[in-house]
Amino acid sequence: MNINLKRNYRKATILAILFVGSVFSLENSNYNFVYSQTEEKVKLEPFMSQFITRYDPVKSDRANVLEIIANYTLSDKSLMGSAVNAKLTVFDSNGDSAPLKVTDYPDGFFLEEEGLIVFNSVIDDSPDSVAANVVITDLEGKAKLSNGINLTEEFNNDKDQESILRLEDGRLAVLNTEDSQENDD
Repeated sequence: MNINLKRNYRKATILAILFVGSVFSLENSNYNFVYSQTEEKVKLEPFMSQFITRYDPVKSDRANVLEIIANYTLSDKSLMGSAVNAKLTVFDSNGDSAPLKVTDYPDGFFLEEEGLIVFNSVIDDSPDSVAANVVITDLEGKAKLSNGINLTEEFNNDKDQESILRLEDGRLAVLNTEDSQENDD
């Protein structure tokens, strides 16, 4: 009888170890699954933004314009060269949940390892300040690929305010640094 107890004890111990190991393994695999579902494929950070009045060539008049430049960096390098979209949603910062305007890239753009997305959006209403959300999505705009960035901009009615989006030689003026100058060789 002593021999049967030892065998049963060994079997029970082995089964307990296997059970605990399988539970631990399942917990870890579920954790990794949840983590991979929430990990963003593209990291988005604000670079510059302003809400100003300036001349709008489309309207041939002055308009209230929200200008945003954001940096992105690929976390998932397999997306390099993929066609994606970016969406800007603008709200009156008074807490109204209805968007004043939603803007995106109608034809999308191709992701590089890192880069910029630029929005230049005329806001027909004249709120004192706006809240904006920017996110990178798949080309159809259905699946979110990046973290969202949230900005609040106070209206600057300074008549001489210059756009941060002015181009010089095909480059954004705010980005003309020694690093980005072409080599004359």
